[in-house]
Amino acid sequence: MSKKKQNVQSEEDKRNFFKSKYLLRAIQGDWWITGNHVIIDDHYFEYRKRNWHLISVDSLQFHWQYVESIMVDKHIFGATLKVTAGKEYYYIKGLSKKTADAIKKLALNYISINTQRGTTEALAGAIAQAVKGNGGNNTPSPADELMKFKKLHDAGAISDEEFEKAKKKILS
Repeated sequence: MSKKKQNVQSEEDKRNFFKSKYLLRAIQGDWWITGNHVIIDDHYFEYRKRNWHLISVDSLQFHWQYVESIMVDKHIFGATLKVTAGKEYYYIKGLSKKTADAIKKLALNYISINTQRGTTEALAGAIAQAVKGNGGNNTPSPADELMKFKKLHDAGAISDEEFEKAKKKILS
């Protein structure tokens, strides 16, 4: 296998494909002949559906930072996925309950990573690490401590006054 094909294959391995079921779409009143497909990647959420003419495929693709929530509405037969992106709602019908739960679990992980809350948690972890030091093995130099707080200040994780307070404490 050529190197180019291996790279393409490894990119495709990172994507998760989910398909709806024909019977479940028909039961839920959706056009049973047009399949629903969900593709989840590290960077985006994509919803594909064959159009009414059965010639081409319509798709919607959202970067994770724009996907606000994913809800699963379970029915007697199957489930419907409700995706909130901005002020719009998108419904994906005809999924099995197991598939819908798998999509939700995977999607919520990516949403938390790519939202403000996920970024804040990552910065809070960095602040805790900077304050704790490196576990007491070797005491970091004042210059290293200042660099850590300067990076946090530049990233917007701490305010000017918090940076000045930390700087005074380190230099005293």
